[in-house]
Amino acid sequence: MSLSQIIKNLVMGKQDLLIALKFLKVILYKYDDPKIFSVLSWIEHEITGYELADENDYPDYRRIDGRIRGTYFSGKASYENVYMPISHIAPHKLRPLCYLTIPQGVSTLSLLAKNKGVYISRTLSPDNFQLFQTGTGISSIISLETASGDTICQDILSALESRLLGIFLLLEKQLGNLDALGLCE
Repeated sequence: MSLSQIIKNLVMGKQDLLIALKFLKVILYKYDDPKIFSVLSWIEHEITGYELADENDYPDYRRIDGRIRGTYFSGKASYENVYMPISHIAPHKLRPLCYLTIPQGVSTLSLLAKNKGVYISRTLSPDNFQLFQTGTGISSIISLETASGDTICQDILSALESRLLGIFLLLEKQLGNLDALGLCE
């Protein structure tokens, strides 16, 4: 596959992003420039995931505001996996609880994106239960989680695809025909 074909496939939304990331890594690896090192680090994180990365290393498209869902009792009624009432919570207390980072690598996100109704979540500590109970009539909380929407995996893949296309186009503008680099058959 030629690099020009990768660009065409990115435009058409038909390119395997893992392959595109690996080709980009090969192209950039030979450059000894501190700016390139940060791009290589980004590529490596996109391939392997951000699990061990500092939150500051996450790109904006992997930092989202989730919604808080919970399982709780209110009087004799029980509610399972429903969005929690939040209007009574001060924004400065709510913001850190809604914040969600998406660490999975591109292959995992691609697999998750193929399944309808998949979302990514993190469990909130029981230390936060009282915050959601005060003034709401909720008598006891069983669990709380911050959850993404069910399109988050596809949203991240689209943002990644757009960034890759931009980088490949910039490289082609700077270096000329990328196929001339002899990296592909």
